[in-house]
Amino acid sequence: MVILEEDDAELITETLQKNIDRRVIEYTFGPKVPILAGVTVQQTPRRGTQQDMLVDQFLIGAGMPLSVTDAAKRYGRAIADPGEPTLTLSIYLGANPGSKDLKPISEDSFAPTNNHPNRPGNTGVLDQ
Repeated sequence: MVILEEDDAELITETLQKNIDRRVIEYTFGPKVPILAGVTVQQTPRRGTQQDMLVDQFLIGAGMPLSVTDAAKRYGRAIADPGEPTLTLSIYLGANPGSKDLKPISEDSFAPTNNHPNRPGNTGVLDQ
């Protein structure tokens, strides 16, 4: 059933892109305008996303190269265009990735030595 839905969504999307998108854009913005938008039929989100992520992590860890395009499609995400700003993974030192328990960390985690000239408590140096 999922395979049929994937195929149907892909077929409808391709048909709309070939036959409808250009006409709608030309009607709206005039002829000879570049086609920079289009309709994409979204599929019903799959229930096994967590399992898919675990399998993907295992395969990547085992050295299997996975297609970024296929992964983006599987998780319903778009790949950034060249030059477009992208999201990056940010590591918060107080928690494991995916954890809801964010723990504050001390400033010493960032600056383990207290010899910074403007740090309060550093004797012999005035704050500026």
